[in-house]
Amino acid sequence: MNISKIIKYVIGILLVLVVMFLVYKYFVDNNGKTGKESESKSYIVKEGEVKNLVYLDGQVVSEKEQSVYSDFEWADSGKVTSVGVDEGTSVDADTVIANVEVIDQWENTRTETINSPIAGVVTQLDIEIDQRVSEGISVAVVTDLDELILEGEITEYDLLQIEKKDSVTIEFDAIEGKTYKGSIKKMFEYPTVEDSEKYRILIEIEKKPEKLMLGMSASIEITTDFKEDVIVVEDTYLTEAKGAYYVSKVETKDREDVVSKQKVVIGLRGETYVEVISGLKVGDEITIPGETKASDEKVEKKSESINLKKTIGRGK
Repeated sequence: MNISKIIKYVIGILLVLVVMFLVYKYFVDNNGKTGKESESKSYIVKEGEVKNLVYLDGQVVSEKEQSVYSDFEWADSGKVTSVGVDEGTSVDADTVIANVEVIDQWENTRTETINSPIAGVVTQLDIEIDQRVSEGISVAVVTDLDELILEGEITEYDLLQIEKKDSVTIEFDAIEGKTYKGSIKKMFEYPTVEDSEKYRILIEIEKKPEKLMLGMSASIEITTDFKEDVIVVEDTYLTEAKGAYYVSKVETKDREDVVSKQKVVIGLRGETYVEVISGLKVGDEITIPGETKASDEKVEKKSESINLKKTIGRGK
């Protein structure tokens, strides 16, 4: 056999060994999965926090906004002779919005003024010079931009869960990376529209952003209930049967892991986590219901601790 054939033979053997090593490494990295049932993931029970949350969208509105109406004495209508403001004009209470020439029932011609009832900014103007206006119609809207709050809508179910003392967290769509605290100012106990199941809610903003503007949208999170330093599990680890709740508890007997059905009593139920009042203690190991531990393979048992000290809430 010449040297070139020997070299090719050795290279071929090396290639086969490399392929075998890569295949072996693949199966090891994937927990030894070879088509058989692999080891299920187990968790160590710890104390943590659980929250009950209500989510809603909100919009920045003014708590103090007023329409400006025409109010003529002894006349039904008149013609606008001058307009003293534009949309966006800042006004004081009693600032003249417009002058209107009217003819009263005795055929006397005189000028009536339409004044702003409050201080603020003209956010809507519905009259112009030479326009005829009738008595008692809205000609403008004045908004106090120093009294900005959030307005949202909640369901009738949420209305029964929320209390004024509940904490509020706010994120504005136009302000990235910042959250703000708020408080519930008022909940309206009548629907927004007849036969509707939505109810208005007003949220005060603590430490308002500098560039808060009318009409800005926000995501609002209201914490209706909260517990800390309690035993909690993810709801995916719970099963329910005939009104009772169970977890799959892992215990070691005769050097083997045995999964048994453990009844538990639950308390506060959050979006992801559930408080366990009895049936589990700190340090217990649980697994996903329906999964079993592999016993026919010598696989190193891996367990993960759930870091439940981190605030449990809305995923971002």
